[in-house]
Amino acid sequence: MARWTSVIPVAWAICLAGGAAWGSAQDPPQGEEAFEALCVRCHRLSLPLERPKSCEQWKVTVARMAERRVRLKQEPIPEETQAVLAEYLAAR
Repeated sequence: MARWTSVIPVAWAICLAGGAAWGSAQDPPQGEEAFEALCVRCHRLSLPLERPKSCEQWKVTVARMAERRVRLKQEPIPEETQAVLAEYLAAR
């Protein structure tokens, strides 16, 4: 249940915004918003605190997860959003 409570508000905000995909021309989401919307389906919110990495290390990890999403036929994560995610995760 905890996972859904953090995802539902983000999903609702996307719906209210017209459902535009992050791959569109709109501004990329901020790090925390992107993490909650894209990562908590599989990972706990505490993950970055449990696995501290440098920004470069997070970039590699985020790119790997982005590739996995494509293989699973999920919406791709734009490179801009990947960079924002890596910076957010490294700063935590």
